[in-house]
Amino acid sequence: MHIGITTRFNYGFFSNGLYQNIILLYEILESAGHDVFFIDFCGNQEESIIKTDIEQSFLNNKNIISYDELSPIKHHLDVVCTPGIACNPEHAEKYKSVNSECKIAAINYGNVLVTDICNYICSEENHGGWASEPSSLIHDAVLYSPHYDFCEDYLKINTSPNTFELPYIWDPKFIYGSAQVLNIQEKDLKYNIKEKNNIAIVEPNINFSKTFIPPLFTVKHLLVHYPDIFEKAIFFGTLKLINDEKDQLRSRILNDRVFRNHIKRMIFDPREAMPKIMSKDNPIFLSHQHLNALNYTYLEAAHFGYPLVHNSEFIKDFGYYYEDFNMIEAAEQLKLATEEHNDNLDIKLEQGKELCWKYSPNNPDNIKKTSQLFENI
Repeated sequence: MHIGITTRFNYGFFSNGLYQNIILLYEILESAGHDVFFIDFCGNQEESIIKTDIEQSFLNNKNIISYDELSPIKHHLDVVCTPGIACNPEHAEKYKSVNSECKIAAINYGNVLVTDICNYICSEENHGGWASEPSSLIHDAVLYSPHYDFCEDYLKINTSPNTFELPYIWDPKFIYGSAQVLNIQEKDLKYNIKEKNNIAIVEPNINFSKTFIPPLFTVKHLLVHYPDIFEKAIFFGTLKLINDEKDQLRSRILNDRVFRNHIKRMIFDPREAMPKIMSKDNPIFLSHQHLNALNYTYLEAAHFGYPLVHNSEFIKDFGYYYEDFNMIEAAEQLKLATEEHNDNLDIKLEQGKELCWKYSPNNPDNIKKTSQLFENI
């Protein structure tokens, strides 16, 4: 099959998981024997294409065709999937002009339902509305990541009645590449045994699917009941919040009966690259998600042997699991991590390898399933 993947290479691969998804999708389809190419929407603006040596290396030996240059004389399309640039009627018409039998498949790597809910309710720029829809559905199928299976009915109604679950895939080459750009040695990415660790909360996003609020109160419980088991709690991506004197949450944190007595142990930092966090802080990772149960952060922590306290039902048997919003249970699991992880590091590393293999693009099961999905569209 000839498979096109839409994208626009104008954003750093290491700070945006979408680009990692797109590159790995290309590679897994190619390894299954398909002819794959990127349909690039940057046009002829060379400055828009990623040019750093490490990022460019991920595009070496890959077929890249400009959207503007798509032509039935030069190209053939059996399937176009649209993870990078969503398909509108104009795009659909062009794909069909190349091959009238071409199938168009949406790919949702993001938490589309939760995002739409948050945008509708909260986003000022959206004013509670959506753009005008085309007169008929333009997608022949929609593929979604397994941790967004709750979105399936929404996708059936909104995008296409033909829905398929796409394997979740991850590869460590991107975090190694990020470390190389930052001049961080591979050995410095690995977890090192320490008597007392920092706690890192690394993904406080702007909507409720990944927020630092439950970890914040998990830390509060620790400060009351187990204050001596960690050095500092570092909340990455929260510096703007804590610097905003008008923010009510900032006021609550600074005036909280517990936090105000331990404020020097609570660090509110800007967003930081994972290799820097690993090499500098060597932390226990504390995560909370809601309807967002797979995350590259989990696999990066697993790959390098870090203690991971999380509430992902997809990896219950890995790391230190707590359920839902159970913040006291999360604190107990973090305490358990401080007590047992260092003494069982070899076992934890082996468990991490097994988890990462489950989601590897080199895993034959993932290659076979991904290929079959596209063949069945």
